[in-house]
Amino acid sequence: MQNKSIKDKLYNYFVRKNDSVQYEYERYVREHIEEHRLHKWIHIKLLIKLNWHYRIKKNKTPYIYFDDLTKKMNEKSDCSENNKSSKVRKTKVESTGLLENYEQIEANNTGWKSNAYIGSESRSYTSWKAVHLVKRFLEYDYIVFDAFHTLIYFGIRNDKAFYQILEEEFQISRFGELRERAEIEARSKARHWGKEVTIKSIYQQLKKYTNIDVNEGVKKEIQILKKISYPNAFVKNFYEMLSYNEKNIAVIQNTYYSSEQIREILEANGYNRFSFIFVSNEKCSIKDDGNMFPIVTNKLAFDKIIYMGYEKKKNELAKQNGWNIWEYRNATDIGDKYRPIGLVGTNTDSYCAIVNQHLYCGQYQNSQRRELGYIYFGVVIVGFLNWIREQCQMDYISRLEFIYGTSDILQNNFNDFFIENEIKSDVLLFSEEIAVRCLVDIEPSIFYDYYIDRKVKGNFTVSFYLEKMGIYNIKERLKAYGISPTDIVKKNGDVYWAFLDFIGDNLSYIKAQYENEILAVCQYLQEKNFTAERIGVVNIKGKGYIGKALNWLLKEKLNIDCQVIELTAFQMMPFEDIAYKSGAVKAYVSAKENVISGLEFPINIGQGNYIESVFSDKKPRLCSFCLCENKQFNFIFDDAYPWRYAAINEIQKGMQEFVNDYMNIWKNDFEMCSFSAEDIILILRNIMGNYDYLKTTIPIILI
Repeated sequence: MQNKSIKDKLYNYFVRKNDSVQYEYERYVREHIEEHRLHKWIHIKLLIKLNWHYRIKKNKTPYIYFDDLTKKMNEKSDCSENNKSSKVRKTKVESTGLLENYEQIEANNTGWKSNAYIGSESRSYTSWKAVHLVKRFLEYDYIVFDAFHTLIYFGIRNDKAFYQILEEEFQISRFGELRERAEIEARSKARHWGKEVTIKSIYQQLKKYTNIDVNEGVKKEIQILKKISYPNAFVKNFYEMLSYNEKNIAVIQNTYYSSEQIREILEANGYNRFSFIFVSNEKCSIKDDGNMFPIVTNKLAFDKIIYMGYEKKKNELAKQNGWNIWEYRNATDIGDKYRPIGLVGTNTDSYCAIVNQHLYCGQYQNSQRRELGYIYFGVVIVGFLNWIREQCQMDYISRLEFIYGTSDILQNNFNDFFIENEIKSDVLLFSEEIAVRCLVDIEPSIFYDYYIDRKVKGNFTVSFYLEKMGIYNIKERLKAYGISPTDIVKKNGDVYWAFLDFIGDNLSYIKAQYENEILAVCQYLQEKNFTAERIGVVNIKGKGYIGKALNWLLKEKLNIDCQVIELTAFQMMPFEDIAYKSGAVKAYVSAKENVISGLEFPINIGQGNYIESVFSDKKPRLCSFCLCENKQFNFIFDDAYPWRYAAINEIQKGMQEFVNDYMNIWKNDFEMCSFSAEDIILILRNIMGNYDYLKTTIPIILI
């Protein structure tokens, strides 16, 4: 009785105390009762996650059961077909504890629009070429630079993001909040005594709240600054030309770091030659009162000084002290109006900072397509591969197979997310078309979907579909169904239903047409040496057909007891699908994220084709397999679309540049590589929602 009482108390506290936790947990148990009996630890783990989701983070959106949310949103949606142009679903939501009001999301996002529509973003920012600028600067006795945001950039935009990174590094709860408080208190204390705050005084104040050694804390913060900083490409080139001409160069910085610490950060970024480094906390009592510039003027003792910095106030102070100025615009801030509203977290803060700094530093003026890849699709690679890494850990996947056709750019970056030899990876020559032929008599609905329903909106004849299926030799059988090869197939029309009946009645015959190909596929899979393991199949978009087909082929045809999980970036199927619920297919971005983001960005076939094209390899399309007389197999390929790949190649260059820039800073920092599906939708929504733009910018390539 005592044990039961304790159990009831625990159940009351962890389950019944929150309506949302109780609803989702008890529904999940009902639907997985056998799992509850045999693997109770899975349910305990889920319960902890539900408590974290609803009670700690206080999220109001569903954790598992988005179907309830979809139903309620559909019930309340009164948008007609003529009103589909609105970018955000207007839905007023009941206060059930599971839902939230999305009107604020609409208010935040309707004013934002990508600058990609009007051309290259970087070309909207004009800057002198570095070599011409050097000629202007050579006439001066001293060139003075700001260090931060001019000589070097940081992979973040604001102090709060920096404090969060410090918190991760120190592994102390609420460290970011305490670090921020310590700085405010140290600054107030310093001003009381007529002094300037220093990094050491901040950590002395921080010691009241933590047990961090002052010197060790300061040292670690400098190490983090070195890690997250990188040289401004334009100014670095300019600086090197000045150094070559042996010009006198100085740095001036309002900061609580010491001149030696600033020198250390600059040298880590390749800036090795300065006559002087002036910092406010060493030269004047209060850094904002304008005393800094006269002190530096007296120290330099030259008439002709030119200053390059981005702060308007400092530029005015420089002019008041007789300096010339060259205003360097703050690249971190210039592009903010073109970045999505609503992104939160240190990772998305870093994404915005790096994109803005890349485009507006003055160095890069790339094509519209290259910037499309850099701004919008490079982050998909980072987020997707990191998500794959998490799925491999969660599902004990020991082997990854990247689907031929969209794998190259993903595999090129694979090792950034996995420790060397941690997991085996390879390219799998397979396709969705081959998968549906393998499953034709096992899941006919897949066959209908792939060959008929996806194309039924066009004016295609029965003959067209038969040729696509490779079964034109049975056209004579159509007469029994009252249709002919020249009839047009229209959705839900008489020809459509008669054609489906024809397919359904002839499944065994159709399967026989594919038997040679299935044997060839099995021969190929046998040579891949699959064992009893969990295999992840990486695909850009799909409905899980490849994973289903491979599971069937390996288990039923080759008698290999392994489990294949299709890991798809963009899921095209409803999330109620049994394959999705059973875990046979897992999606990085799926229909459910559209719902919880409150956005009208459906993951549909049309948009999916553009996404898939962006990731496509410069290779011929894999059509099918053929088994030869010697029981060897051949791959059958189609066109490689060379006239279209020039545009895709330009987009992929931008994608790779972003991944390189981002991973140079955050390699092995998986927290910073974790972009949620909602983040990805917010980043892509304006681009993917504009079909006119997609048609002119991204050529469709059949994979």
